Amino acid sequence: MATQPNSGPKTIQINGKKYACSDLSENACDQGVTDAFDKWGDKLEGFANSDRLGTLGKGGSGMLPDDRIARLGLLSCMYMESGADSTKFLEGAKKLEPKARATDLLLFWLESNRVICPELELKA
Repeated sequence: MATQPNSGPKTIQINGKKYACSDLSENACDQGVTDAFDKWGDKLEGFANSDRLGTLGKGGSGMLPDDRIARLGLLSCMYMESGADSTKFLEGAKKLEPKARATDLLLFWLESNRVICPELELKA
């Protein structure tokens, strides 16, 4: 059985910049966040560049940086995977982006299901 050499933590690239899980997490990545990053990290660049994220996204006036957009997308999928609904996501997302409006954050919830984790059931 072949083993891969330990090359350190996984990194992804978003618009030319490399990110590790710890770059997207307010605190150190616990096992749940690390698992989510490993599972969906490769889809975060497409999400960060989506034109469907409203005022907080690429086309908006209050544009968030790529790492914060990706963090919200990853959070969305983690909530979906746990069976939570959009209300639970909004509670968590408001802790990360307290100035964001719920209507703006809901776009992240919907778009993450389309781009990052379409295999998960979306609960309103």
